[in-house]
Amino acid sequence: MQHLLSVLVFLPLAGVIGLLAIPRRNQYVYKYIALTISLIQLILGLVLYAGYKKGEDSPVGVNVQQDFQFIEKYNWIDLDLGTLGHLSADYFLAVDGINITLVLLSVLVMVVAVISSWKVTKNLKGYFSLLLLLNGSVIGTFVALDFLLFYLFFEFMLLPMYFLIGIWGGPRREYASIKFFLYTLLGSLLILIVLIGLYLSVIDPAATAVEMGLTQNEHEVTHEMVQEIQAKLANNEIASQSLVRTFNMVAMMDVKNYIPGSFLHHLDEYTVMGVSGRFMAFLLLFVGFAIKIPVAPLHTWLPDAHVEASTAISVILAAVLLKIGGYGLIRTAYSMFPEGGIYFAWLLGILGVGSIIYGAFNALASKDLKKLIAYSSVSHMGFVLLGLASMTHEGVSGALYQMFSHGVISAMLFLVAGVIYDRTHDRMIENYSGLVVKMPHFTTVV
Repeated sequence: MQHLLSVLVFLPLAGVIGLLAIPRRNQYVYKYIALTISLIQLILGLVLYAGYKKGEDSPVGVNVQQDFQFIEKYNWIDLDLGTLGHLSADYFLAVDGINITLVLLSVLVMVVAVISSWKVTKNLKGYFSLLLLLNGSVIGTFVALDFLLFYLFFEFMLLPMYFLIGIWGGPRREYASIKFFLYTLLGSLLILIVLIGLYLSVIDPAATAVEMGLTQNEHEVTHEMVQEIQAKLANNEIASQSLVRTFNMVAMMDVKNYIPGSFLHHLDEYTVMGVSGRFMAFLLLFVGFAIKIPVAPLHTWLPDAHVEASTAISVILAAVLLKIGGYGLIRTAYSMFPEGGIYFAWLLGILGVGSIIYGAFNALASKDLKKLIAYSSVSHMGFVLLGLASMTHEGVSGALYQMFSHGVISAMLFLVAGVIYDRTHDRMIENYSGLVVKMPHFTTVV
């Protein structure tokens, strides 16, 4: 149980090594290895959820490190930069009420994706290796609480998905995969800008206490020591070479850990084009993750990707990858810059309503079954954005429920579309009349 999250993240990577070691003449076992690993992950995911403490008195996480569960935290990068202080990055994994259900959704969807890939015949080793790489990076993105680690997992998802669409997709797969790549890369660059700004602005009070000699070990740091460090920081009483800058996302959520005079300090009025630095950071994070949700008008990559992707990849894309956009907004933009969420609530609310209406009308007008489901996803994820824009307990809880429910529903819809396409080799809804006669058992189940 102590390293359960690490096993969930790196088990698929171990599976990739196993796949690469098996010669091509035994390629029939590739899918069984992928399925076995996915089933083990599902079992571990259920164990994780069963062991997660629930109820009114249980810890809730969000912005208090001690209130997260299944914590794994080890020093990963520790560089002495001289007068610039220290650079610190941790291998920090944990779960709370925000990501526990998304981890469970991910392991469930990955099993479904492997099963729906059973009839893939082209380059099986490459296909299932990329599928397992995507699996591990998705789980890693959901459980990482160090922003640098989160960003690496977030970026690592890009390449497997690009190749899974570009090699095993439909006739216009190259166009769809490149469009997906460029849109996601743009969002990643915007997130990276904020990541750098946060690193230059935030310290780890526990590591700084150790650096100043108040204690010998971070585990011995008390709440009083943290308060003392934060008070000294606010009064500029800490030498620059003693400051330990961090990528810890929980530390970034506490404004007392921001260095006075830094670009993202809440009391300093740095502006970019008349907008304060913290508001600008919120906007950059919002656009970066809005592309992933996706929010209209940043959605145009999604219908193309869904239409050209195979059934299994469409299932993963709709059920899991879109949720990373919503999760990223909650974990970073709203948790680190809540004043930005309040200030731009009207804008996000308008974009949410616009996505709901625009996606729904496009779904009604779509003649292609997969494109219909893709546009319905734009509409459904608009409700997630609208819930977040409300910045209320009910709105955020509703957004999380909507992400989970849409993950299940969209996966089922794309599976239905995939089965029909396999039988008819046609995605046009107008040509589906009479299916109840040709596919009576499938119609009954659906």
